[in-house]
Amino acid sequence: MTGVDWRFRAVVVAHAVSAYGTYLNLIALSLFSYEVTGPPWVWAS
Repeated sequence: MTGVDWRFRAVVVAHAVSAYGTYLNLIALSLFSYEVTGPPWVWAS
């Protein structure tokens, strides 16, 4: 039972780290898009 327990925890931790990395990539992409296109209120003018 103990062998399965640490493997399951390892999978859960790896999934959490991967999800957090994806979240950081999304933030980086949004900041890059903001830097390239400028703020939204500039688009209207």
